[in-house]
This record gives sequence, C-alpha cells and structure tokens, in this order.
Amino acid sequence: MNNDNRGTTTQHGSIMVVENALVESTYSAVDENSYVLISYISPGISLMQFIELLRLNINRNTVILDSDGSPTDMNAIHKGMYVDAIYSPVKTRSDPPQSNAFLILIKKDHLSSLTYTMDQIAQVDIENNYLCVGNPQDIKKCIKFTVNETTFIRDQAGNPTDIHYSKAGQNARVIHAVLDKDSDPLETVALYIQLI
Repeated sequence: MNNDNRGTTTQHGSIMVVENALVESTYSAVDENSYVLISYISPGISLMQFIELLRLNINRNTVILDSDGSPTDMNAIHKGMYVDAIYSPVKTRSDPPQSNAFLILIKKDHLSSLTYTMDQIAQVDIENNYLCVGNPQDIKKCIKFTVNETTFIRDQAGNPTDIHYSKAGQNARVIHAVLDKDSDPLETVALYIQLI
C-alpha cells in the first residue's frame, strides 16, 4: 500500500502544474537566487512510481500565497510542507532540473488546497474589473471573477500583466476564494489568474 501523499505534474498549454509537491529544501537569498527544491511522483510502467526532484527558482515575478490565499514570501516555506505550483515548462538539463516558478501555493497539509477553476475566458469587462470563465454561449453558467488590486495576473511566460491582456477565447487557470452560491452567475474574487 502506498502512503505517499505527493502528487504529480501535468502540462496545461504553456504552463506546468504540480499539486501536492513535498518541499525537500529551500534557499533564500537577497538577490534572484532563491529556490525551493520539491519532490513529486512520476508514474512509470507497470504501476511503478518514481520520485522526481525539481528546483523551482524564485524571482521577483513569482507569487507566493499562503493557505488562506494571502501573499507571503519565501520565509513561509519550510522543509516538509506541501505546495502546489505553476511553473515554466522550460527546464534545465541539470540534476535536479530547474524551472522558473510563476506561483507557489503553501498548503496546511496534503489534503488542503485553495480552489481553482480552469476554463475558457468567455467575457472580459475592463470597465467593471471582472472576467467570466466558462461557456461563452451560456454566460449564465459562467463563473464571474472580480479582479481587484490584490489579484495577481500572469501571462503565458509568467510575466505580470493586467486585465487588459486577458481576451475572450483564451484559457485561464484561476485560483479563487469560495464561490458565492447565491449569486447568478456564480461569482467570487480572483486571487491569481494564470493565462494559458
């Protein structure tokens, strides 16, 4: 029986996502050389599983959110914690490989996680600071995300951008607060938007 709680990594368009990665070590520097070394499960043949290491480089564009969705910094990440991360598909050939982190979500434990929605952007309202994701043919079934001054938006390369760069038809992964089930359409505040 496997009691390993580590997750796997998957590619979504131009980004990579790892869920339930175990923090093996961290290195915090004053300049751009900080990193988090994580491990995750890599499926093999015949139900075999391998543990892979990946060094996530932290730079000034990396967003780090705590388990409540509030911005924090490298000092909040410690060995033995679980994190979810969005990072660049471009990796070095070093051992372990390295990649630039776009987002790191710190988890309370391997079961907890912030809610995310991944879908097509159906509508962007720059004037009222919101976007809707879901089926553009049925806006009532879309989810409306308010974009405020604390919302982080990143383009496909992980660079900071704003709501003006978001376009209908584009795919996005939105990390968000709990949905208001009483509203029609469903709505909430977007904490982080990763354009795909």
